[in-house]
Amino acid sequence: MKVAILGYGKSGQSAEKLLRKYYQINEIVIYDDRLDEYESLINFNDALFDMVVVSPGLDTKSLQINEKKIVSEYELAINLIRDKKIIGITGSNGKSTTTYLTAQLMNRAGIKSVACGNIGFPLGEAIQDDYDVYVVEFSSFQIDLMRNGEYLDAGVITNITPDHLDRYGLLENYINSKLRLRKLLKCDGELITGSSVAEMMDETEEIIIIDETLEQYPKKDGNILNFRNFYVDLSKFSLIGSHNIINLSFALSLANVFLDLNGDCTHLIENLRGLPHRCEYLGEKNGIIFINDSKATNVDSTFTALKGITRPVVLLLGGKDKGGDFSKLTEVIQNKCRYVICFGEHGLKIYDQLANVRDKILVKNLFNAVERAAEIAKKGDVVLLSPGCASFDEFQNFEHRGDYFKELVEKL
Repeated sequence: MKVAILGYGKSGQSAEKLLRKYYQINEIVIYDDRLDEYESLINFNDALFDMVVVSPGLDTKSLQINEKKIVSEYELAINLIRDKKIIGITGSNGKSTTTYLTAQLMNRAGIKSVACGNIGFPLGEAIQDDYDVYVVEFSSFQIDLMRNGEYLDAGVITNITPDHLDRYGLLENYINSKLRLRKLLKCDGELITGSSVAEMMDETEEIIIIDETLEQYPKKDGNILNFRNFYVDLSKFSLIGSHNIINLSFALSLANVFLDLNGDCTHLIENLRGLPHRCEYLGEKNGIIFINDSKATNVDSTFTALKGITRPVVLLLGGKDKGGDFSKLTEVIQNKCRYVICFGEHGLKIYDQLANVRDKILVKNLFNAVERAAEIAKKGDVVLLSPGCASFDEFQNFEHRGDYFKELVEKL
């Protein structure tokens, strides 16, 4: 059997290891235009191959590929762990944190679990170790590459808001991609969605719905988060922002599917860790708090971050736009921000879309944005990097951007 791997990032490298180690396939040709040592995609001809492994970051619209030949790294990996429990988590925002929290909760309850997939640890790498539960983050692109089938014991769709429109064109196409996670569930698999997602679906009888307003969970003394059979004391939960309470609600609901939680479960949430680059508290300098939310790569992520902050904000907004409408941020910026600093490749576009925001500044790049923020911010303010854009104008990825922001803050 001859196999082509299109794209040789983390997913492509993981797929190659799986093919060689578990499928005993050694006739593999790698295509990646970014790396000189591999074949160019211009020369790809699917007639030469029996199987084509497509990396999720690669837009294949310009390539002629027989769909029956397409296999993803996820499918290669999942076929090797059919005897294990697999959870799939997707959504426009919150999916990485929900994935990470879920794995932590399961481990605390004594079930050996791992957070993997789009979160940054390839599923193909994760299956090299033996876990009881694989908590797998799915991007819409990874869902697109999966054939319909019974893969998942449980699934979560956190929310669906405009994103990746540069690739999908229409919002409807993106929504349908996310909702297709349902087609990957086992016949007895549980689906959990946010209330806004449930409104997009025809049938919701068999779905566990999380109210994103949190109103369905009455709170005693403002700190108790109640579920049907169990509750937790949120004063023991350390992550910043109301959106992280929603992420926790998804994670607890997922854990409950496998653990049948009862009574006071606060011990499960004490000192839970959040992921870097997601409303990450960097510290305080001269009375000014710095928060790294580099993972906010779309407009709605930035909106959510702003809603969760109670102090005046100096917002750093910019990068490589993905087709978002930044005018949607006008009201929350007027209510929350003292200044907005627009930067990066599409900084001018963002600046123009925020026409009704008075206090805004346009600078060239993130370095200049941090420099200006340090000049403008006052004691009691929050300097928030929540770019609402992809990072590829200046950086390799959002992690690279967030790490650079941390370096700049440390030098202030």
